[in-house]
Amino acid sequence: MRVEHKVVKRTAARHRKSEDCQLVAQIEGQPFFAVIADGHGPDIQTVATQNLALNVVTDFGCLFMQNPDPQAFPAMCDEVQTRVVATFKKIPVGAVATCVVAAENGITIAQVGDCVVLKFLPDQDYCVDRLTQDHTPDHPSEIPRLRSHYKDGKFDVHIHERGNFCVSRLYCKKTKTTAAFTRSFGDPDFRPIVTHEPEVKSFDYASNDELYAVCSDGGEDTVRCVFRRLKNERVPLDAVFMETVYRFAQDEMPLRPDDDITIVFFRVLRDSPTS
Repeated sequence: MRVEHKVVKRTAARHRKSEDCQLVAQIEGQPFFAVIADGHGPDIQTVATQNLALNVVTDFGCLFMQNPDPQAFPAMCDEVQTRVVATFKKIPVGAVATCVVAAENGITIAQVGDCVVLKFLPDQDYCVDRLTQDHTPDHPSEIPRLRSHYKDGKFDVHIHERGNFCVSRLYCKKTKTTAAFTRSFGDPDFRPIVTHEPEVKSFDYASNDELYAVCSDGGEDTVRCVFRRLKNERVPLDAVFMETVYRFAQDEMPLRPDDDITIVFFRVLRDSPTS
């Protein structure tokens, strides 16, 4: 098996430096590994936000190199959160993150928050399969846990009754701040209603040549445009395919995006010898 990858980034118009960070590890004899972290926090804490996102991807990279086993992701997330708490203490910043491992038998995703993983489906009309679902307050799997914390009175979860219990954003009564996510690293003001527990999913390969993208939430539209263009222009799966993917991504990204964009495209070639 061989994996090819390309990284595409662009900083939001309102930022001097991106609050996204990424790390890719390709070491002979080990699975391909990629992680993207998207930092968030108040404007006055921009430097801390950037540093936290960098720490998260660096810690994940180090931990995975020590134990390249996707089953260890929950323990890795515990360790990353422990290090974040020790380094940033009560600074009101956080980061969401998604890790992807491409091994011989398939890919494994560990997601905390709303960084996205998409798969290119060249033979399907819609051409995109979204492999992750965002951890937001209105996500059905998050609602039971939110309901229990709502009862303790520490958080206002902005209840909207649409037949069942449903929420839109979290509101911390103590700090008067809001959050649109339910899982992250850091974010001390929103503990314990916000957790760092990952959602881990595994997917088998369906062919010998597959293209994926892991991206911060600001990059999803760009990925979808790239995949649609690859299909419409019938781009051949040849030796320069990833160069074409990179060029299309550069073309499709807004020049001054509203959000930071970070995308790791990776192509898994299962009929090729391991490089």
